[in-house]
Amino acid sequence: MIALILEPVELGMTVIEQDSDVWTIQRLSPQLWEEVCKKKSEVQWTDLMDWALCKLQNYGITKDDIANNLKEIPFTNEMRRVLLDLKERHIPVILLSDANRFYIDAILTSVGVIDCITEIVTNPSYIDDQGRLRVRRHVPVDAPQHNCPNECAANLCKGQEMDRLIEKYSKRFDLDHSDNAFKVAYAGDGKNDFCASTRLKPCTDIFFMRKGKGLDDYLNKRPEERNKIRSMVVDWWTPQTVMDVMPKYFDGTFRPQQQLSRGESNEHLANEEHEEKATTAFDTTSAKISDATTCKA
Repeated sequence: MIALILEPVELGMTVIEQDSDVWTIQRLSPQLWEEVCKKKSEVQWTDLMDWALCKLQNYGITKDDIANNLKEIPFTNEMRRVLLDLKERHIPVILLSDANRFYIDAILTSVGVIDCITEIVTNPSYIDDQGRLRVRRHVPVDAPQHNCPNECAANLCKGQEMDRLIEKYSKRFDLDHSDNAFKVAYAGDGKNDFCASTRLKPCTDIFFMRKGKGLDDYLNKRPEERNKIRSMVVDWWTPQTVMDVMPKYFDGTFRPQQQLSRGESNEHLANEEHEEKATTAFDTTSAKISDATTCKA
C-alpha cells in the first residue's frame, strides 16, 4: 500500500492551505510579487521563482528569513493527523510537488511531520557560489524532456513520476500494481495533478480531488477528460474529508457509495459549512494572500 500526497504547482492547497511560492514572495516583498505577475506569461514558473529568490536575497532577505516566513504558513490539524496516521500504519507517503525541496523541508520540519514522509519528488534547491538559495527544474532544460501529451508543466510530469513510483514500490512490496493488495491513495488539486490521476487503477485506487481549485476548474471546462480518471474519486472542500476517509480506505471499510464520485454529495454541503470553521494547528495569523493565485494561474 502506498499513499501519494500530491500537490499542484506548489506545495499548497493539498497539504497546506496556501501556495508556498506566493506566500514566500508576496509576504516578503509585495512589490516583487507584482513584478512576478507581470513576467509569469513570459518565463517558466520554476525559472521565475529562481529569479525571484535571487532578487529577494539581493534586497537583503536571508535564507533564514525565508525559512522563518515558511514556518508561519497555515497547516491544518486534519492534514497533520492524516500524515501521523499513515506513519503509524507504516504506509509509505510520497510528496510529489512542484514547489522545491527547501520550502518543503522547512514547512514539514516546522510542524513536526518531516519524519512522516518516505520520499519527496520536487524541484531541487541549492546554494550557489554567491551563497544564495536557488531552485532549478526537476527536469532540466538541457535534459531529455518528458513530452507529455497532457499539458504537464515543462519541469515535471507527475504522470511519469507516478509510473516510476508505482513500479518502485510494487517491487519493494513484491506486488504488481494490478494486485488488489497494492492500493494507491492520491490527493491533489492542481491541473498538473490530472496526468498522475490517470495512472490510478479502477476499483482499488482512490483519488482525493479538491473542489474549487485548478483541477476542478480544468475538468469543468473539459468534462470529457473525466473519463480518463478510472479510480474511485473523493471530492473534498476541506481536509476534514481526507481525514475522515483515508483511514477507512486503508482499513478496507470505505465504500464508494459513502462519497459520490464525480458529483455533488451531501458531504459537500457539510464541508462548505465546515470550511468556515476549519482551524490551523500551528498558525494563528489571519494573513490572506489576496488575488495571488489569480496571478499564478
